[in-house]
Amino acid sequence: MVEFFSYGCVHCKNFDPQIERWTEGLPEDVRFKRAPVAFSASWGLLAKAYHAAERLDILEANHQRLFSALHDAGLALNTEDAVVQFFDGHGTDGRSFRRALRDPAVEEALAEDGALARRYGIRAVPTIVVDGRYRIDDPSLSRQQILQVADALIAQAREARTL
Repeated sequence: MVEFFSYGCVHCKNFDPQIERWTEGLPEDVRFKRAPVAFSASWGLLAKAYHAAERLDILEANHQRLFSALHDAGLALNTEDAVVQFFDGHGTDGRSFRRALRDPAVEEALAEDGALARRYGIRAVPTIVVDGRYRIDDPSLSRQQILQVADALIAQAREARTL
């Protein structure tokens, strides 16, 4: 399953704690992946930051911190320098983070996320895709209902695999 999100999206920030708790209870055969979307240049930079932090193995320590900086503290992380400064001293140094941002592997990961988003027709975030077939993006659903639908679809997909 894939959660499409952006650090720039307040709905994604508000959904993230529930997603975090929910993924802890997923069956072992269910893989969870986040895919940051780049619907704008600023969101593209935040998606790059996600992949750079992931490559440097500092994502877990900075994931909530990044959401909070943008939505609680109101930081404008819309330039490479601002993003590098944000990560400097938080699991890495600025020079290493800048190198990671510019790493071709980060660009490749962004391209893969973009292709995945196009394949699934992602137009808004947060959106969850289960089993590569079911997209959950109904804005009338509460966050809890989204996770209940995901649970039901996961169970359905797992059952179909055992038949």
